[in-house]
Amino acid sequence: MRPIESATAYAESRVSTGGASTSQSQSGAPAPYWLKLIHVGNTFSGYRSPDGATWTLIGEQTIPTMAANIYVGLSVTARDNTKLNTSSFDSVSVSSSTTLASAAITSSAPATLTTAASKLLDGSVATYFQSAAANGAWVGVDFGKARTITGIKFAPRSGFESRMIGGTFQVSNTADFSSGVATLFVIKKAPKGGAITAQPVSPGKAYRYVRYLAPNGSFGNIAETSFVGF
Repeated sequence: MRPIESATAYAESRVSTGGASTSQSQSGAPAPYWLKLIHVGNTFSGYRSPDGATWTLIGEQTIPTMAANIYVGLSVTARDNTKLNTSSFDSVSVSSSTTLASAAITSSAPATLTTAASKLLDGSVATYFQSAAANGAWVGVDFGKARTITGIKFAPRSGFESRMIGGTFQVSNTADFSSGVATLFVIKKAPKGGAITAQPVSPGKAYRYVRYLAPNGSFGNIAETSFVGF
């Protein structure tokens, strides 16, 4: 991440030791501004913000092969060998992502007592949520307070994997998703049955509620989901 005094911030990276570097940029208000780097799996996502609350993606990069240990640091450069640079950083922190505690929420009654929303969080890919309604069903979680989400984990109902194609994970700070809804991830292909699929995401701000909005005709079928963040 490279801030400069002008309105542009840069995310620079190289995918191999000693390899060529690439740069992505995002314009905004001139410095000072906030920067954030999120690491999920082998993917790094850089953001900028004018206030530390609303974040804009600068760029993302996936590193194919990484060492076991990752180091975090700050540096400065004058970009001129004849000059020195003196800079100040503040509000520096390093946070570790973890599975976020949550309670299940849903838009409709389950088809039966054994397919209730609580099955979404029971840790078993053998159980599943199923709505009494074929269309417009959603099930999700409440974190209790706004959280920064960095990853989604989910599993389909066994034998009905194709029902998740077109399903959408959305976030909001309104419990009924009547306003301020943003899309985290859209499922484009059937996930592997009997297994957890992990997907890094970058919502750009903190949210309290997440839901899985199922495609019409799927009865909301999903076996498991959990969310990683801080």
